[in-house]
Formats: sequence, structure tokens, C-alpha cells
Amino acid sequence: MERATSLLDDRSVAERLADLQQDASLSWQDTAHLRLLGRTVVNELRYQGERKGWDAGRTDTAVRTGLSDLYAGAVEAAIVQDPERAATLYDHARVVIQPERQAAVERKIERAREERRVTEVVGSLADTPEIRHTDRTFTTTRRVPPRRRRRTRRRSCGRRWPGWRGSNRRAPTGLGRRRGAARRRARSTGSAP
Repeated sequence: MERATSLLDDRSVAERLADLQQDASLSWQDTAHLRLLGRTVVNELRYQGERKGWDAGRTDTAVRTGLSDLYAGAVEAAIVQDPERAATLYDHARVVIQPERQAAVERKIERAREERRVTEVVGSLADTPEIRHTDRTFTTTRRVPPRRRRRTRRRSCGRRWPGWRGSNRRAPTGLGRRRGAARRRARSTGSAP
């Protein structure tokens, strides 16, 4: 009877510890809540040690392992969402986390930082056009819109002399401007020039 009660009590402590670790991995942003969860883990493990009759060394080892698992799980959950804040959380919790677990957490943080850097570089490359070298010219793979064509119809404002097709020469001494102004006056009055 006593043994069945002890097994049931051990199982309930293990379930509570698992629930606390899950809660810590979900609420890693709130350091006050993590401290509260840490105190609860310490109390649960000390209670289990008293009930089983463990000596102080074994109880302390169980408490250190439980706290290490709690904080390492919270840091690992934070790595997935925000590696920089996870590194900050890890710096605060490093004292509690066991050395074997520290090495694993540090590797995960570095891997997450590297993946984020690669993602940022690849994302910035998507905005730049790809350049190919063909003989002596560089061509881009990005589609360039065609240039607008110039108007083919001549303007009557006198910018070009009508006799000089395709030339950039100006009309001599504003002759076209006068003619254009006369046409506009004639249109507005209704008589032809």
C-alpha cells in the first residue's frame, strides 16, 4: 500500500514538473513568471526528496537538474521565435543551466543566428536584379519597360523649324512662334489666316 502511494506520488510530481517545463517554454518572455516557475520546481523536488528520505546532496542534485531543464527548455523555445532575446535569456539563466546543456543551447543559438543572417542576405538578394555578362555588355534579367516614343506629330509652338526634319535646330528668330500665335488667334476668332 505504501509503495503504491509512493509510486503515485512520484508520478504526480513528474507530471507537475513536466507541466511546469511546458509552461516555462510557453512563457519565456516573462522573467518574473519564469522565476516563479523555478521556485515551484525547487519546492516540488525538495518535497519529493523529503518524502523519499534523500540526503541533502541528492536533493540538491535533483533541484539543479530540474532548474536546468526548466530554464534550458525556456531558452530553446525562445530560440525558435527570437534568437537575440533567447541569447539574453540564456545570459541570465547560464548560472542555473548545467554545463552539458549549456553547450547544446549555445550551439542552437549560434545556428539560429546564422540561419537568420543567411535569410536576411538571401532576402536582400531578391530585391537586386541578376546581372549576366554577355560578350562586352551587361544585361539584366529584370524586365525593363520600353522607352517612350517621341511624338511624331509636329507641334505648332515653333520649337523646331518645319523644314529641318529630324534636326534639333531651332526655328530662326522665333518665326514659328509668330505663325503659331497667329493661327491660335485665327481659330479663336473663327477666321482663317
